Amino acid sequence: MNPSGGRLRLPFILFGLLASAVTCNAAEDRDELLRQRDEVKLTAISKQVLAFYYGWYGNPTVSSRWVHWEKVDEAKKTIGSSAHFPTLGAYDSHDRKLVEQHCRWAKEAGITGFIATWWGQGDFHDKGLPLLLDTAQKNGLVVTVYFETTRNGALKDVLYLLEHYAKHPAWLRVNGKP
Repeated sequence: MNPSGGRLRLPFILFGLLASAVTCNAAEDRDELLRQRDEVKLTAISKQVLAFYYGWYGNPTVSSRWVHWEKVDEAKKTIGSSAHFPTLGAYDSHDRKLVEQHCRWAKEAGITGFIATWWGQGDFHDKGLPLLLDTAQKNGLVVTVYFETTRNGALKDVLYLLEHYAKHPAWLRVNGKP
């Protein structure tokens, strides 16, 4: 109970209403600012639909040996290291026609780029990356890599990738940066 017999009740009520209005305006302003910020973020960065791309397959026709495939029986359409026989057979990731087909299929499926498996400088996967980048560019796709393994030389690997591939037009960029 108010000791002044209720005479201060009206100013307290008005003060409370004013404080509520200010708080609501501040909350609305905050919500509006957050909404505007989210709109900027969503419109400033292009949306990507990326698929993993495993460029680790080789066959004797293209790479002079089997790479990653085991116990291939093309007549029976079986591969010991795979649960399914690929539509294009035991393919080679360094085959231009194959990579072109993969890129066309990806584009048709709404994929905008690939995250390519990468194991290290100068290995089988690394040697196939230029072909993937060139073919992706022709098909309007982008490429980045996924480190399958890390080691003490990770920084050198990142610098190697930036030096050798990040300038390629098909290298994935966000806000202009690789």
